[in-house]
Order: sequence, then structure tokens, then C-alpha cells
Amino acid sequence: MRTTVRNQKSVESIKAAPSVQLFLKNLEFAIVEDIVKGGAYDKALQKVVYVLHIASPLPGQASFLPSSVPC
Repeated sequence: MRTTVRNQKSVESIKAAPSVQLFLKNLEFAIVEDIVKGGAYDKALQKVVYVLHIASPLPGQASFLPSSVPC
């Protein structure tokens, strides 16, 4: 299993989380510093069969979302 993060500090933070300890031996990290750069995920996705995208929550209230979508 591979996850992407923006920096090494995030890698260390995830590795320290108690809920991740059971899975660390099967987890690898790919650092993608600039997620909007063309080809940013090319290296991170090499030899990947499936992708599961889990987006970060939006900070605060987002005015462009319908009122039925909780923020």
C-alpha cells in the first residue's frame, strides 16, 4: 500500500500515529510536493494497480458547495 504526502514531516507524523502501527510494514510513502504540477503523480503511481482517493476536508465553510454538503 502506498500513500502520498506533501513532505517528510507528514511521513513522520503518519508513522507516529497509533492507528497506523499495525500497517507500517505494508505502507510506503511517496512525496508529491507540488500536487498541481503536471506529472506530479507520475512517479508515485508507477506499478500501481488501484487508486483510492481520499480527499482532505475543506477548511471552514465553502461558499461554492450546495447547502446539503456538510463542511
